[in-house]
Amino acid sequence: MKKDIQSILVIVNPTSGQVKHKFPIIDQLLGIKRRKNQSLCPTDAIEMIQAFFRDTSISLTIKTAESSVHATEISKQAVHDNIDAIIVVGGDGTINAVVNGIAHSN
Repeated sequence: MKKDIQSILVIVNPTSGQVKHKFPIIDQLLGIKRRKNQSLCPTDAIEMIQAFFRDTSISLTIKTAESSVHATEISKQAVHDNIDAIIVVGGDGTINAVVNGIAHSN
């Protein structure tokens, strides 16, 4: 049986994608390669998500993860609360934490 999505939780890592400094020489010395085009900052991504769902009947909840452990806890609670879908605004660490939280659930 197909179920329509009625509720979405957005889990945000506010520090994701932020460059820690503005000195390319440090990156070069440490062998760090950064993308030339930085990805959207979390605030811009949230605004785009809100705009996309604005004219729908879908309930959209946004929660900020203070740490990877917190992201896992938030996603476990979302499963418990029967949230239909989760959108992650963050990097691979945030995604991994959320997957760990929803693993082995229905």
